[in-house]
This record gives sequence, structure tokens and C-alpha cells, in this order.
Amino acid sequence: MKRRIKKSLSLLFAAILFPVLLFADAANIIFTAGGNVKPMNSESIKMVKEKIDITMLGNHFEVRVDYVFYNSGEKQTAIMGFPNSRGTYGGGPENLKYGINDFRAFDGERELKIERKGSAVTETVKTFPVWETFMVDFEAGETKRITNIYSQEYFSEYGRSVGAKYILTTGATWKGSIDSISVNIYSNSADSDFNNRTVYLLEEGGDHKWYGKDEYRLYIFPHEYIIEDNVIKMMFTDIEPDFNLNISLPPPSLFRLFASSELDEDKNDKYTVKNLTDGDPSTAWVEGKKGSGINEYIKFYCPPPPEDSDMVNIYSACKIDSLGIINGYAKNEDVFYNNNRVKKIRIEYKNDIFREENPYNMKAPESIEFILEDTMDMQYLVFPEPIYMSSMKISILEVYKGSKWDDTCISELRTFSSE
Repeated sequence: MKRRIKKSLSLLFAAILFPVLLFADAANIIFTAGGNVKPMNSESIKMVKEKIDITMLGNHFEVRVDYVFYNSGEKQTAIMGFPNSRGTYGGGPENLKYGINDFRAFDGERELKIERKGSAVTETVKTFPVWETFMVDFEAGETKRITNIYSQEYFSEYGRSVGAKYILTTGATWKGSIDSISVNIYSNSADSDFNNRTVYLLEEGGDHKWYGKDEYRLYIFPHEYIIEDNVIKMMFTDIEPDFNLNISLPPPSLFRLFASSELDEDKNDKYTVKNLTDGDPSTAWVEGKKGSGINEYIKFYCPPPPEDSDMVNIYSACKIDSLGIINGYAKNEDVFYNNNRVKKIRIEYKNDIFREENPYNMKAPESIEFILEDTMDMQYLVFPEPIYMSSMKISILEVYKGSKWDDTCISELRTFSSE
């Protein structure tokens, strides 16, 4: 049986993967979370078009896929399954990793019922513990527009480059080729997500000392893409691909984000420190200390170096020109002024590779204080000269008092660098 496309360009942005359709009776199928919509009972439905929109947020990404299908056969109900697992050789839902969240399916404007199913086994004896399934009714000769929406957390290895891979060459047979597949990858952190990044290194052991750099650059395969206004765009026409999609993004600029406290209202993550990097100013980190949160802090790290060997210690640092902060709880003006906003902060940073004789003209770390404006707009704190940091701590020193609540909030945090 000749293989046809696996219909969905996917981005495992940290496992960024998109919906694609395939037949149930195909051999050698490999699935990944969020990777495939699968018509399980039809050989007469053609995928005409697929439009994939991915929006990258700070700690997860959201995917919307719009399909056009054509039924060349008789009236029928197609049962479609969407795998919610990475693809394993066994195990149940408790073993899932990087599964999709909030999966929804629409037939035009009508939302379809989703039923979660258990294990499905292909001819390769691979087991996929969880499937999100839904049914689509087709009249004879009918064209339908089907939409899938879901979210997914990023995947990265040791804080280094974020990897993306989707297997297009294994799949099943659709009727004919796909007329067009388009992909648009957006970013709510437009100033930093696609930018190249440099991590400075020091290897040190005994009499050995070596300075170097790791350069992290945007890499996409296949290379048929363009970037317009910070949107990655791909277009494929009349396609039965014999390639896989691979994407590598620079590591996040704020690695291993930590807060000294978080407001734990109703025991949920509503005010978690992760909100600082989600690209959404309507969410916020809210400190959890009694009172105004004076001396509460946020801490984050430069992406770590490769692991130390027995003979050499390896250290890393990143060059930072400025910080971007959306102060307060910027959901709306009422929420903003009801809660405390930060007035004064102290920034302390550590540089693990600083040595007096370093080749990068680094200066010894020192603390810096800034006064923040009482505004919901992004404000930029520019350092007198670029700093090299392995970790950074931002502490609250003074606040603008809220009219209702004595909780201090920050909505977004960014780092910026010319490298």
C-alpha cells in the first residue's frame, strides 16, 4: 500500500505536534501526542486542505487546525481518533508524558462530543494508551470543514534548545494527495522566541581554563519556510511528503523560574510564577507572603552548560541588556488597581564564569535597583551596560498599594539581549 501524507505539520515545541489524519489499517504507524486525527472506518474521504495555526505562549502552546474534507463515497459517519500520548510500548494513562490538553473538535460551528478511549494497537504492536475520539457525519459527495483545538506544554532537554519533531513519512493512505497544507507559527513573546541566543562557557579544571560560546539558532527542516513579522510560515501543495518535520528553537531566556512564594488561593496554580512567561498579561504571579510581599523575590537561571566531567567543571552565563516587565495584575484596570503593584525592585545576579582575566570584558556582579512606573504597559529596564548572568534574583523593595487587596503582583517578565 503506497504511503500518503500524514496530514498535519506539527511542531513539538517542546513536543509541538499537530493533527493529521490516517487510516486504521495502515502498517508501521507511529504516533506522538497531538499528532494525528485518524479516520478509523473510511477509505473514501479525502483531505483537501489543512491550515495549522500555533500560538506559542510562555509555558505552553495552543494549536488550532482547520481541515477541509471531501467524501467521494456514500453517506457515512467517520469515527476519528486523536492520540493523546507520545506513543509507547505499553502502559496506561498514568504513564503519559507531554499529552495534549483541552482537546476540542468542531464540525463547522457545532462542537462535537469527545469520548476518551483506551488502548489502540497497530500492526506494529505499539500501544497508545489514550485516544480522543469524535464522529463526523458525511453526506455522499459532501465537503466538510472540521476544526481541532488543543494546548500542550513545551518539551526541552536540560533547558537547552527546544526540540520539535513530527514523523510524516509513516502514516497511512488517504485518498489522493493533499491539495495544500499551510502552517503559521505565532509568538506572544515576539521579542525573544525566534531570536538566536548565545550561552557563554568556561571549562576549568586544574591548570586548564577555556572560554567559549554555544550559539543557539532557529533551525527548521524542511527549509521551505519564511519568517514574516515574527511568524514562521510554511506552505506545501499537492503533497505526499517523504520527509519529517524537525524544528529546533533557542533555549528559553528564563530557565528554571522560581518564586519565594505564591498566593495559593483554593489550592490551585492560578497565581503561579509560570504566569510570568505565558505571554498573557491577564494572568499574574502573586506573592503569597502575609502583608505586601516586601523582600519576596523571583529567581531564574541561564540555560545550564553541558554536564561536568570528572576532570573539568563547566560553567555558563548569558548576556542580558535589559528586562521587560508588565507590572501589577494587568487583567484590567479594576484588578490592576485593586492589588499592589511593584514600585521598587533590587536585581542581584551571579556570574559563574567571571574571572578577572576573562576575554569578554565582564565586570564583577553587582546589585542594581530600579523604580517601576505604575502602569499596565510593558516597561523596559535597561542596564547601564550589558550584564553576564548565570542566575538572577529580583526582589520587591517597595509597592504601590492596592485599593482592595494587599497582594503584590507582576504579570509578565522578559529578558532582552543583542546576542
